[in-house]
Amino acid sequence: LPKSVASPDTSDITESVVWTLTTAATFSLLGFRLTQAHARFWEGTTLLHQMQGEWFESASCLVAFSAEAKTSKPKEVEAFRQALLRLFSILHASALE
Repeated sequence: LPKSVASPDTSDITESVVWTLTTAATFSLLGFRLTQAHARFWEGTTLLHQMQGEWFESASCLVAFSAEAKTSKPKEVEAFRQALLRLFSILHASALE
């Protein structure tokens, strides 16, 4: 009988097993890291939207508080509101960087 049939070469089998185990371990670790990165991304996105909602509520309250003074000082109130909204816009833009 030929040598390959009589005694199979085990080096091919061990190389295949080593390659399979290495590949499986690599993809498992890669999958874990991707899952963690995806979770961190969505947590950051959620917190950013929550912060945006809080700023919107703050700006809305400040605009509402100035409504009473609008009858006596309309120009000053309008300037205050415009400055306020511009500052909140800059605040939001700086948070997105």
